[in-house]
Amino acid sequence: MNKFILRDPLDSVEAREIAYQEYSDAHKDIHGIRPTWMAKVFRQGTVEEYKAELNSIWKEYRQHMKEYKDA
Repeated sequence: MNKFILRDPLDSVEAREIAYQEYSDAHKDIHGIRPTWMAKVFRQGTVEEYKAELNSIWKEYRQHMKEYKDA
């Protein structure tokens, strides 16, 4: 009997590329440059590592937008 191993869908190549693109877009909006040095985290790191980076940039982005609106 073959058992299927359920893999985390966030561990797929497609999910990692979408997450990296979101990270890259937000970083560029904040800092004006694309963070090419972060590609390794999204392509080779664990799901937890890249989710932490994505959560961090979204927090930074929200703060940036708040400051932008207040200016």
